[in-house]
Amino acid sequence: MAGAIILASRAAIRMGAGRCTIAGEQDSRFIVQTAVPEAMFVEVEGIEFSKYQSIALGPGLGISPFASGLVHRCIQDFRGPLVLDADALNCVAREKTTELLGKNCIITPHKAEFDRLFGAHSSDFERLDTAKRRAVELGCTIVFKSHHTAVVSARGTRYFNSSGNAGLAKGGTGDVLCGMIASLCSQGYESSEACRLAVFLHGHCADLLAENMALEGIGPLDLIDQLPVAFKGILAE
Repeated sequence: MAGAIILASRAAIRMGAGRCTIAGEQDSRFIVQTAVPEAMFVEVEGIEFSKYQSIALGPGLGISPFASGLVHRCIQDFRGPLVLDADALNCVAREKTTELLGKNCIITPHKAEFDRLFGAHSSDFERLDTAKRRAVELGCTIVFKSHHTAVVSARGTRYFNSSGNAGLAKGGTGDVLCGMIASLCSQGYESSEACRLAVFLHGHCADLLAENMALEGIGPLDLIDQLPVAFKGILAE
């Protein structure tokens, strides 16, 4: 799923990352570097984690044994902010390595991914209680993606986002958010702060787009293009 990689990396660049490196298989190099010429490219098998300020892992990854091994190695070896999304979360759930998530980890599950990680729940109220408890126990930051996305800090504080609309209910928008969070972390924002700012801006972009577009027509690329405008508006205030 090279498109997920493209969306996450383009969002990271638009969010202000000074340099973005894509790690992938050689057969995906042409498409990702054509779509994101600003990004560096390295083969994922030889990646050195220590070179990077932050890492976003999951979009376009798959759930092969190699992918699971990469996720496990990254969690254990990388000491900077690590944003785990999509298939990275599925690998953690499948390998039952949730307890390895540490204080440098940011996880961004939607409802189904959350239940794979932490067990079945009957309501979002239960999920939010679990998110608070597990964020404290693991020392990680949890972004529970829902109608009103919640950011749960490692201290158990829950923040609910007020921006956004139904235009975000499309495949690929989560990849955009993942790239935004990793970008802000690379610029020195604290994990919870980076998540809150990224989640708000993500929704705010959709709100700005809705002023001139039907919600049905809003797509992930529109959000990325809107990011500099949305961020400048916040800074101006």
